[in-house]
Amino acid sequence: MSILPDTQLYIDGKLRPATGGRTFDNVSPWTGEVVGHSADAAPADVEEAIAAARRAFDTTDWSTNHEQRYALIKKFRDAFRASRDKLVLIARHEAGAALGNVGRAQVDLALNCFDELIKLIPQITYERDMGTRELMGTFHKRKVLNEAAGVVCADTERAIRIANRIRTGTISVNGGMCIAGDLPFGGYKNSGIGRAWGIEGIEEYFEKKALAWRVPGPQ
Repeated sequence: MSILPDTQLYIDGKLRPATGGRTFDNVSPWTGEVVGHSADAAPADVEEAIAAARRAFDTTDWSTNHEQRYALIKKFRDAFRASRDKLVLIARHEAGAALGNVGRAQVDLALNCFDELIKLIPQITYERDMGTRELMGTFHKRKVLNEAAGVVCADTERAIRIANRIRTGTISVNGGMCIAGDLPFGGYKNSGIGRAWGIEGIEEYFEKKALAWRVPGPQ
């Protein structure tokens, strides 16, 4: 019995089935029964999605238009809240959340945190002009840019190699989530806030002290 609506792919601004209409079963972790069907993307679908994303970055200002993205986030918030009952079904039957948790972290708590996070966005300084500086007879225009970091690549091993060369404290590879209690979180340079979570985060609360004292020499 289908409890959840069948899902489609969202590529290049359009919802559509996967190539050939392929789907896979969405299985409930509670009962082991099929509760819906999801579009099963083929390599051609993935290539089309990558090409669409590349066009968005190369031919539009989507990646740098902070006002447009801010407005879209608020639309997302409103859409999520309007779909609260659907989110409850997804949390229960797809993620396996207990009903008691749905009203907490799984759905309601996340929805309630939207406003506080959105209020912070206008306070972010994405670009700061540091002026021009003379150094040994040459002049240098300086600018500080603050942007999130991520790598998307069909070759995961290559994506990891690229990510290792980027000087950021947290980076998503192919959409991977970097949020976990045992995983250190923090930034580099002007984004440096120390480290939270993980052993590194616990160590932030310690003051290391070196002790040395004289002892009798060998007798």
